[in-house]
Amino acid sequence: MAAIDVGSNAIRAQVFERDREGRIHMVSTLRKPVRLGKDVFHNGRILAETLDAAIEAIKEFKRAMDEYGVSQVAAVATSAVREASNGPAFVERVLRDTGIDIQVIGGSEEARLIITAILDRMPLAGLNALHIEVGGGSAEVSYIEDAKIQFSMTHELGAVRLMEVLNSSADSEERFRDTVREYISVTHKRLRHDVGKKKIDRFIATGGNIDSVTWLLGQAGWGAVLSDGGTPRIATSTLHDVVRRLSMYSYRERVEQLHIRPDRADVVLPASLVYASFAEMAKAEWIYTPGVGVRDGLAIELFRREEVPHKQEKHIQLISAVMALGEKYEFDRPHAEIVRDYALEIFDRLTQLHGLGERERLLLEVAGLLHDIGYFVGITRHHKHSYYLISESDIAGLAPRELLIVANISRYHRKAFPKEQHENFGVLPQKEKDVILKLAAILRVADALDREHSGVKMPISIMLGRDALVIELPPERDRGLMRWTMASKGELFTEVFGYNVELS
Repeated sequence: MAAIDVGSNAIRAQVFERDREGRIHMVSTLRKPVRLGKDVFHNGRILAETLDAAIEAIKEFKRAMDEYGVSQVAAVATSAVREASNGPAFVERVLRDTGIDIQVIGGSEEARLIITAILDRMPLAGLNALHIEVGGGSAEVSYIEDAKIQFSMTHELGAVRLMEVLNSSADSEERFRDTVREYISVTHKRLRHDVGKKKIDRFIATGGNIDSVTWLLGQAGWGAVLSDGGTPRIATSTLHDVVRRLSMYSYRERVEQLHIRPDRADVVLPASLVYASFAEMAKAEWIYTPGVGVRDGLAIELFRREEVPHKQEKHIQLISAVMALGEKYEFDRPHAEIVRDYALEIFDRLTQLHGLGERERLLLEVAGLLHDIGYFVGITRHHKHSYYLISESDIAGLAPRELLIVANISRYHRKAFPKEQHENFGVLPQKEKDVILKLAAILRVADALDREHSGVKMPISIMLGRDALVIELPPERDRGLMRWTMASKGELFTEVFGYNVELS
């Protein structure tokens, strides 16, 4: 199979194969220095000449893949295409001209794919790790606890973007350092809030720029690259020394004397400064450089996506990130888990009625866990606050559109029904509206079953009669208050599915 990464600084592809023991090996690497970010970060769009060059690069990759007999291709695009006004047109043209379907992914998904590859190389069980990837257009910072992603943040600290800052004015050096300090401050505050005084056991850096630094250390003899369990690592003090040395060379000298690739020689210094600054913030003595990227994560996803253990691990990773977000906003965890369980029980019992699949079930699970986090902001409008907090968050494993669906499901777990005049709902495609209506209707019923936040899930029996959804409660439960609650909470279910909700 092949994996393509349409980045801001270059377009890369790798061909992988899997041996009989199930191990994944990289067979070939392809790279074209098409700098989409230079256009987008200046003009907001990909210019015609650059777009044509990108298409030709992908066509060349396709010919090489055909020669290798590649049967599956996974392709993603990151910040440059994500931000380009003509990004969708670019994706459409690639599909038309090459047959390759590029998925434009957010920062959290980019980080998740990279961390999937990291976890395949590095044992992180029982450790706290901070991971940073400095790409061309953005930097992704992720906190990993016990081999599970707790949160990811995307910063506009990409090497190409920062190079434009450095070159834009006389006070560029100070502007650059102010920009880096500002983003580091945001990360530091998040770490203090979510991590407290826990020690960062591993500081992990990935990306072409840090890989160039480790190559340069060996090539120029500027410092040692050690190995820890097969993973290269360099001292943070060594990286600071590399920054000092690189700043003494002009662009031409980096190319001619240090033999750094022309499209890397200009961006390696600002990127190295970002890595060094974050390592210092994390008080990391060592920087681990496993040398993996998005493409390695894509290979693992393609080769193992049907394997049950891989599916289970992805689900565990996602729910761990969801729980971390819930804890951040001090949610009522027992209530959230009980509502989640009721909702999934109803969903599974009514598969023929709602016609939704495995992915929609997952979105309901996430909404069930997060529907009440808006209490962190205020009580009376907490459903609207939940929408805002979820829609403005990053959950590794959920695409931006999926996150928006979860936010809407949570928004409509109480009070008003979804309406076309609601800005958050009316602008969505009809298919997504239908999913939100069905899942919000189920979530309301589930929430009504734990109205008192009892802390204990009761055993229930669910039956779909001729004109009613009948939920049988344990004999000892008082049905009076619950029937009153369900009378209003079940109205959306009746409107969406055409069945009343009855408690027996």
